[in-house]
Amino acid sequence: MSKRERAFVALALTGVVVVIDFCWSAIRTSIANEFSPSLTSCCTVAESKAKGVFLTNVAIEPRSFEWDGTLVSIKESWLEKRSKRAGTYVVVPLILEWPRYETIEGYYVCFNLAQGKELVKLGGPFFVRENKEASFQQTSDLAFSELVVESDLKGFSIFLTNDWRFSKVVKLKVMPALAEGD
Repeated sequence: MSKRERAFVALALTGVVVVIDFCWSAIRTSIANEFSPSLTSCCTVAESKAKGVFLTNVAIEPRSFEWDGTLVSIKESWLEKRSKRAGTYVVVPLILEWPRYETIEGYYVCFNLAQGKELVKLGGPFFVRENKEASFQQTSDLAFSELVVESDLKGFSIFLTNDWRFSKVVKLKVMPALAEGD
């Protein structure tokens, strides 16, 4: 094979790889948005910062409390901008790829637990916002989030409860302002 033919083959193969990467990127983004929630919050402050949506730490009081003899403690609490998956960068399909996000209107108040994971299992107690008929979104075993609007940034209360009659409740105060020591 001549030098010119080898260069042509190399260029053609490079073109094929670029087309495959582009197509896989579109397919991967479509699959991710179709089968996994693209409007979820982050599970940690580090993830929120890496994703570029972190705004500030949030004060939640009390940080620790007991529920049926089990200590529940909040590890991190933060406010982040809502985002959605806008694309996927693909270098090598299924090996070297990462999502791209864009921010959208609204905020999430998020927190994760240092202790108390065993309580928040299916059928166990759940976090609910005062005057709202839906529980917090549970984004992992230990992370929770709630969609908030601008007027909520002055503060609100959440409850840990075991039923919708609120027969047993722990009340937590949420203040989306910079918290000391977080």
